[in-house]
Amino acid sequence: MKIGRNDACPCGSGKKYKKCCIPKYDKPVATPAPLKIHRDEDFFDMRGFKEWFDKAWTPDKVKRLSDQEILHKLHDMHIPMTKEQFLIDIEGEVDFPPVYELWKKRYSLPIEHKDADLVLFAIPELWRRWAPDQIALFMLEDMMEAMTESGSKTPKLPQFETIWTTFKERFILPNGIRSFDEFYERFESFFDIEAIFFDFEGEFILECRANKDGQERPFDRLISLYEDILETLPNNDLENRLNIRRSIAEAHFYAGDYDLGERLFESLTTEHPTWVWGYVGWGDMYNEASLLPSILNKNKAEEIYRRGLGLAEGGEREALKERLGDV
Repeated sequence: MKIGRNDACPCGSGKKYKKCCIPKYDKPVATPAPLKIHRDEDFFDMRGFKEWFDKAWTPDKVKRLSDQEILHKLHDMHIPMTKEQFLIDIEGEVDFPPVYELWKKRYSLPIEHKDADLVLFAIPELWRRWAPDQIALFMLEDMMEAMTESGSKTPKLPQFETIWTTFKERFILPNGIRSFDEFYERFESFFDIEAIFFDFEGEFILECRANKDGQERPFDRLISLYEDILETLPNNDLENRLNIRRSIAEAHFYAGDYDLGERLFESLTTEHPTWVWGYVGWGDMYNEASLLPSILNKNKAEEIYRRGLGLAEGGEREALKERLGDV
């Protein structure tokens, strides 16, 4: 039985699957075929696997082919494709599987054909080459994969800004989508852009604090990103919206706008007095010497944590107790 994104996580945490154990970045990995074992149990015969792998098509192998080589191989499979016909076939599409299904029907492509995988990989490869401005879902996934795999010295915020702008202009606004959940209901995607955003948030903050670009107000771009997500996707689940509002308040503190940050946290905790993480984020602004040494105030932090402990509900109150212990 397939677990839905909004179903309870099977690990028993009580959280939704999408907020707990759902894979965030990695694409599903195919289960390898069993290895053949000789009578000598300590010797594994890899020859069969190697021979199969050498003949099998992969995205990298197709990428190394020229346009003409790809078209030639498609013609050998009785798919008389041209660039002009390809551009007609992808018009109006946002991903390659519908095009693959179209070709299977039009050209009676047998699933068991030895080069069937070539077709599956050729469509997105030709799309990248011939229609790079018609952003497809797999191209957005390319961008997210590049971001998650980029080294620690590569800034992440500029990459995510590009991803968000592409996501918004290509998939969200044209389709009237109002939440991440609605997007996942409409489109199949291996990557979870919502999870990537929150998992890299710490790096975004560090990059703004480092301000290697020498911007006058480096946190303004991060705050604008937060606010744009809230405005563009107003129907996101409550936890998501609260976390972004908390992030906006924190960013104002990091930017030196302490009074505004105070007002935002006050508003957040007043509107949602039982939400633990509003108090955690607020108190942490005064409790982390390494983050904001100029406003370090353990008494203020303790006051906020205790206020939250008296109002917050649920097992997450333990986070407040732990911080009170540290104070």
